[in-house]
Amino acid sequence: MRLYLRTKCQLLTAAMLIATLSTSAFATTFINDNFSTFNNGNLVGAPNAGDGWSQLGASGTLPLQVSGGNVVIPGGQTVDNQDAVKSLGSIVTSTVYMGLSLTLNSAPPSGASYFVALQESSGSFANDRVAAIDNAAIPGTYFLESRYTGQGGNPFVAGTNPLVYGQTYNVVVEAIITPTGVGEGMKLFINPTNNNEGAQTPYLVENATTGFLIPPVGIQAAIISQFGSATTHNSGVAFDHVTVADTFAEAANVPEPSTMALASIGAVIGYVAMRRRKK
Repeated sequence: MRLYLRTKCQLLTAAMLIATLSTSAFATTFINDNFSTFNNGNLVGAPNAGDGWSQLGASGTLPLQVSGGNVVIPGGQTVDNQDAVKSLGSIVTSTVYMGLSLTLNSAPPSGASYFVALQESSGSFANDRVAAIDNAAIPGTYFLESRYTGQGGNPFVAGTNPLVYGQTYNVVVEAIITPTGVGEGMKLFINPTNNNEGAQTPYLVENATTGFLIPPVGIQAAIISQFGSATTHNSGVAFDHVTVADTFAEAANVPEPSTMALASIGAVIGYVAMRRRKK
């Protein structure tokens, strides 16, 4: 009986491993940072000098902080403070997905500044920008916004479904890149129900129809931004991870029911086997 149970546990362990790997076997993950594994303090330099984030631009004021497992951006900034950038390790010339776990505490009523973006490989420009705007019609709520490029004539596009301050959302940003620039654009997904993109309804879609003077040709890095000015203000944001990959599933990272069920069965059988050994 013990041999039987041991064999069953081994088979279930193998099955769980296969189920876990099946969704990511053909994916490439460029960045996979869980900030709960980082040290509290500066994101750039010590005490997190080995984690790959470096300062972007000349401003080093108000250094980005890791606190309690989150990167925290104070809201309402009116000057250009420190931004951070992390390389993907290569230039990606096809569609890229960025996964974030976002909690907003504040957003400006107008003139919003982006807090995350993807860096274009030509000219190091910040594209695929994500910002937020307060929803005055319903107190305590806001809308996320996207801006596929930072070029003039390409304004932010806001979602229409209000989100709640203080609530954490699993956000997936899709940056659609094509060889010719035709069909390019940007999508945002909120709290995907599974790892199948086709089964999700986007929170917003920004099509490359106008304002794209120079279509992006590739992405080389992720950006965390604290840019602000007298007219462009920051949102108060905290997020606990940044994942950049070439598949929706890797960025969404929704636990699959089959994997969770196998894990539960394996745990039960393991417990039974342990109880039998003690008798």
